[in-house]
Amino acid sequence: MHQAPIQSVSLRPLHRLRAILIDRDFEFSELFNGAMTAVCGAWFLLPFTTFGSTPTFAAMRDLAPEAVWGIAMVALGIVQLVGLIADWWRWRRWSAMASCGVWIFLSVLVVRSNPASPDAGMYFLLALSAAWAYLRMRFHRMPFDEVV
Repeated sequence: MHQAPIQSVSLRPLHRLRAILIDRDFEFSELFNGAMTAVCGAWFLLPFTTFGSTPTFAAMRDLAPEAVWGIAMVALGIVQLVGLIADWWRWRRWSAMASCGVWIFLSVLVVRSNPASPDAGMYFLLALSAAWAYLRMRFHRMPFDEVV
């Protein structure tokens, strides 16, 4: 029976993590982020009062009405999904960066208004996902005509 050296066994998970983060497709991250942004925005457009339901959304309510947040987030989510499906790199990069900004902003607002809410952590992870997609697009497979 062949026994693997301890070092290779301990490095295997690190190699797998590197492959997942660097070498594998990241487009599902874009798809998920676009859908999440659009759905979150659509939720704000529903007829009930989301912002009044919990102190978590107090800071958002103070900045703009639910309809404004909803329309902006639905539009951003749709732009991200259309850019992904049509493979329009500029739209994809722009929307990933914008999505990252929106999720970080929401995370900060949630921390300010309700630090006990787990929403802040979830929004921060969505921001990291969007930022990672942006960085991967920037350095992974950018068409020559779009080099900035």
